[in-house]
Amino acid sequence: MPDRVAVLSLGAACIVPALIVLWKSASLRGDLHNKWADRVDIAIAGLDEYGVHLLRKLQVAIDHKLGEPDEGFDPDLVIEDPGPLVRLTRQFERAVVARRKARRRFKIVMELSAATSYLAALFIVGAVLTLLYYSDVYRGFAINTVGVGMCIVALVLGAALVGSYVYLEHKLATAEILGRSNRDAGSDGGQS
Repeated sequence: MPDRVAVLSLGAACIVPALIVLWKSASLRGDLHNKWADRVDIAIAGLDEYGVHLLRKLQVAIDHKLGEPDEGFDPDLVIEDPGPLVRLTRQFERAVVARRKARRRFKIVMELSAATSYLAALFIVGAVLTLLYYSDVYRGFAINTVGVGMCIVALVLGAALVGSYVYLEHKLATAEILGRSNRDAGSDGGQS
């Protein structure tokens, strides 16, 4: 009897948090949409402004390096340090890549949030099957293997989902920060 109590306690300790995750995951997609939809749009607009600003700075820097188009060629200007031009082009590339990927990353976050409910349900079913087997309620053919397998699959896919979500949210926040911090036309791109 003490073994059955221990098994039921362990089962409850696994299933109750999974039920909470299932409950929370029902509204996760809407919560994430409310959190990120407008922020992604604002970040993209900010990155657009930042890209134009960087292109103008790059144009001025190139004109400064090469001289005016009407003036004669001065080879001394060409051999000057290209470092500032390289830095500006890398900042521009970073802004363009962040802008291009922002909406796609947001879409992936939304799709991952939909998978959370299914993974939580898969884990709960697997835990219930395993609990039935070890508490001697039902010892059907392969119920233990199926239950443990479902739990393992749900945990592994859940870990991958959480890792992907953390990575994508980090990238979205980075795009947001890059677009927001560089709205000021006098900004140097957050580089100091």
